[in-house]
Amino acid sequence: MATPTPASEQSSYPDAFMKKFVATTMGNDGTPRYRLQATSLNHYSLEGRSELEAPKITLFQRDAAPWYLVAEQGLIYNKLDKVFLLGQVYMHHRDKRGQLVEVFTSNMELRPKSQYAATEFAVLIKHVLNEKRGMGMQADLGKAQFALLASVRGRYESPEVQ
Repeated sequence: MATPTPASEQSSYPDAFMKKFVATTMGNDGTPRYRLQATSLNHYSLEGRSELEAPKITLFQRDAAPWYLVAEQGLIYNKLDKVFLLGQVYMHHRDKRGQLVEVFTSNMELRPKSQYAATEFAVLIKHVLNEKRGMGMQADLGKAQFALLASVRGRYESPEVQ
């Protein structure tokens, strides 16, 4: 009979793992809500967490283009209630006019179900002829609303008239 491994040692080893996976969560109406893919996932049951390598997340919108998020690493807690995107984070989306909105930051918390995103770190938001910079951000991605929290600076270029 094998000797049970102490809980402190069990947490150092994943109890499940996946390589190069794609997982899509569907809504009650059968449409996709969000998709998670990564090069690897290690799950640790005792802590209720999963570690991701190179996560990519797609947040689908009802009446708009999806948001795409990419990070170096990630942590998931509580079955995707919260995802922590670690390292450099890049997000992008096409607005209702088809124009690209880009967000550059690091170490971001994402709540896929409510489409809420937040960070305490430097943020750069680029959109067509303007860009905004600040420290810290809270965002409702479903409404494409962003609040930069401190040291906010912006630049706007007027379109050329012909």
